Amino acid sequence: MATFVKHMRRSDLSGKEGEDKEFGRLVVKAHPAVEGVRLLDVLPGELDGLKTVDDLIELEYTPPGSAESTPLVVKRSDFDKLVPDMAKVLGAAPQRAGRRSSQ
Repeated sequence: MATFVKHMRRSDLSGKEGEDKEFGRLVVKAHPAVEGVRLLDVLPGELDGLKTVDDLIELEYTPPGSAESTPLVVKRSDFDKLVPDMAKVLGAAPQRAGRRSSQ
């Protein structure tokens, strides 16, 4: 008689148990309650209540005299109001070297 072990996983959000193949991974990139990126095991239906926001712009601001930057996420419409032609300003701005965003 063969014995096998069935690995079960528990949702970090609801505590519901299921098989590994049923779970997705939710990456929390920033939250004021903790420092650093956090990984949560979640069942797909647990995210149904979340609403996404379209047209967000991710920014990083470094104040004068500081080596530390602050991440900002703003509505595109608010960002575009800073100048009459944001597309022209961005098109003329230098591109920062390094890894590109996954978006």
